[in-house]
Amino acid sequence: MDRDDILRLAQSEKPDHRGDEREKAIFDKSFYWAFIAMGVVATVFACVRNAHGQDPFDIMALIMFSGASAFIFRYIKTKKVMNLVCFGLMLFSAVFATVRFFGSFAG
Repeated sequence: MDRDDILRLAQSEKPDHRGDEREKAIFDKSFYWAFIAMGVVATVFACVRNAHGQDPFDIMALIMFSGASAFIFRYIKTKKVMNLVCFGLMLFSAVFATVRFFGSFAG
C-alpha cells in the first residue's frame, strides 16, 4: 500500500460517533465522577433513613450492584484478580442487602 491508498482508506472510514480519544476519556471520566457523587448522596440518604428508623437496604443494594457491575467489567478487560475480589465482595453485599430489603416486608 502506498501513501495515497492509506490516505484514501483513512478518509473513507466513518468517524466514531463518540468522538476522538480526548472526548472518549472525558466521557469515561464523567461516569467515574457520577458514580462517586451517587455513592456520596446514597450514603447520606441511607444515614438519614437509618436515623429515622428506616432500613437503608434498598439504597445499599443499588450501590453494591452498581459497584459489582463496574468491577466485573474491569476484571473482564484487565484480568486483575483484585477486581474479581472486589466484584465478589460487592456482589455478596448486594445480595445480602437485597435479601434484607425484601425480608423487611415479611414482618
